[in-house]
Amino acid sequence: MSFQKSKSSWLMLIIAVLVAIAAFWLSNNYLKNKEEILKSQIVQEEAETVSVVVASRPIQMGEILSPDNMAVADMPVSFASASAVAPGDFDYYNGQVVKHDMSPGEPLLTHYVSGLGIESFSDLLGEGERAVTLQIDEINSVSGMTLPGDIVDLMLVTEVEPEAESTEKTTQIQPLLQSVRILAVDDISLVSPTQDFVLHGVGKGSLQYSSITVGVKYQDAAKLVLAKDVGKIAFMLRNRSDEQQLAKTMFNSKQLASEAASIEGQYQLYTLSSTSGGSLKPVTVSIASPSTKSGELSILKYSASSQAVKN
Repeated sequence: MSFQKSKSSWLMLIIAVLVAIAAFWLSNNYLKNKEEILKSQIVQEEAETVSVVVASRPIQMGEILSPDNMAVADMPVSFASASAVAPGDFDYYNGQVVKHDMSPGEPLLTHYVSGLGIESFSDLLGEGERAVTLQIDEINSVSGMTLPGDIVDLMLVTEVEPEAESTEKTTQIQPLLQSVRILAVDDISLVSPTQDFVLHGVGKGSLQYSSITVGVKYQDAAKLVLAKDVGKIAFMLRNRSDEQQLAKTMFNSKQLASEAASIEGQYQLYTLSSTSGGSLKPVTVSIASPSTKSGELSILKYSASSQAVKN
């Protein structure tokens, strides 16, 4: 009887081992089949590629696109940008200017370009325009931050001879030309008529230059040439979206002097009193004309007197 029980136990053990082996084989086979299915799906997805235009070498901002620096490459459809340029559309972008630095193999996107490039500097000028180069100092260059593409107002600063021998010369300033586009500073220029701005590298400090070239209508170019002999031309940087025209107002040093002199007089300054009853003290301040010594700042002299006034 014990032999039958022992035989039955061994049989159950063998069956359990066989079932375990079968389960292991089935699960392993299932995982392998699943892995093959996933691999085939990935290969199928990667097989769906699209041809795009890419940079064949490092490209710097301002370079002109051409077959010399562009190439065709295939990339998975799932990773292709909707703005990527297709090889069949490259003729439209050939000769245009790149607005961003590009690495080798980086796809060319439609918003990376900024209009057709120029073959010569005169291509930046519109019909009826002339280029005029003006000398500039550090103040007028806004500490070297005025760059090609900026919009400026040109002001004429002149000195008027005194009418009488006892009076001094008067310096006056007035708008000469407004909303003028800068085409170049020294030899740094725009490379496309439609280029918005030349961005100087961050962290490189301000540029050092001594001349600015602007493009203006022929009549305005004549004004600039004459104005250089009449007085000094001052540059005032304006926002490119600001289209408001300045009034043809002339300011002069006499006006500033008269405004400074207008501070001479008496003023009443009211403060809370520390006396009981909360009375006010009008303080009369007399301001005298500024006294100035050579090489020193102006000094305003004043005297004050007060009188308590009850509420």
